[in-house]
Amino acid sequence: MADGHAPWGGEHPNDWLRSRLLEQRIILLRGPLDDDRATEVAAGLMALKADGSEPIELHVDSEGGALGTALMLMDTIDSLGVEVRTTCIGRAEAAAVGVFVSGRRRLMSPHARLHLCEPRRPSESAHAAGLQQLADRAAGELSAFVGRIAEACGRPAEHVEAEITAGCWLDAEAAVAYGLADGIRR
Repeated sequence: MADGHAPWGGEHPNDWLRSRLLEQRIILLRGPLDDDRATEVAAGLMALKADGSEPIELHVDSEGGALGTALMLMDTIDSLGVEVRTTCIGRAEAAAVGVFVSGRRRLMSPHARLHLCEPRRPSESAHAAGLQQLADRAAGELSAFVGRIAEACGRPAEHVEAEITAGCWLDAEAAVAYGLADGIRR
């Protein structure tokens, strides 16, 4: 700054940035989609919902994470009762694609990309009797995830599942053509 003072004063730059984004009703989902980050995003969304009924912007740049975590965040977005608009500002991979497509209006930055691939499974250990329960739960979560993606893009679930299995990458234009995004943010 010209006066030699940083714009964030005595605040940590990350806290200053977060508060300025919240003032504009913007939440960032950046980095791995773990429990802590999903809880932080969900809390931010709920706080903005409590603060008014104007649309909320969720900007996504995430390599994904555990499927159960993404489903929790997707359910939070669905239950808010406030329009959530999502923008992929870098990448949305695996489970993060589900969070991205949960927005009512979905935009891609010109150089953003989506990676349709199977979300990572939690590394849980269980005794032999519990392994089948873990496998059943994982299969149910994956089925729900594929269903949400298929619904968002208007394609058959079997087609989406095949793309996820193949690990399909989509740039911004391809994501719009596929039906996962509504447009490209210019």
